[in-house]
Amino acid sequence: MKKPYLPNAEIIEQFNMQNRPDFMDDAALEAFQARLGTVEYGSRGDFGVNSKFTILQYKNEYGDGFECEGTKSWLSIFKLTGGCNHLEAFKCAGTEKSEDYDSIPEWRILDLPNDYSQAISMIENLYIGKTIRVIAKSGGHTQYGTSYYLFALDK
Repeated sequence: MKKPYLPNAEIIEQFNMQNRPDFMDDAALEAFQARLGTVEYGSRGDFGVNSKFTILQYKNEYGDGFECEGTKSWLSIFKLTGGCNHLEAFKCAGTEKSEDYDSIPEWRILDLPNDYSQAISMIENLYIGKTIRVIAKSGGHTQYGTSYYLFALDK
């Protein structure tokens, strides 16, 4: 995968937990501070750039996805695979990126196949127990009106 060049993306700094970021409501901030992840919602703005997730195990409770610790307690395969398979969406106005995006090597970005069974197998073999972070959020939207996300292995 070739990491998209995002010269016009808004840079999102890692937030200080003392100050609630604009995209996070009070309940989500309290859950994050208490390390109580909440289930991924389909609505736009449910998490953003610099959100972190430690992948624990495959879980089909809400659909195909993985149980996590961190910003959310579950991530869908759709969210995990969407960004790396729709790079053109990151060229749209409204794209956001982490302050360290340009320095992140391409090998750290999750490049998962569109085929869910292959993606699940790849995640189970390579990413269980690892922490990933959102490094970019697209300005272009999915068919559901939500953003695509690029994830990278966290340091």
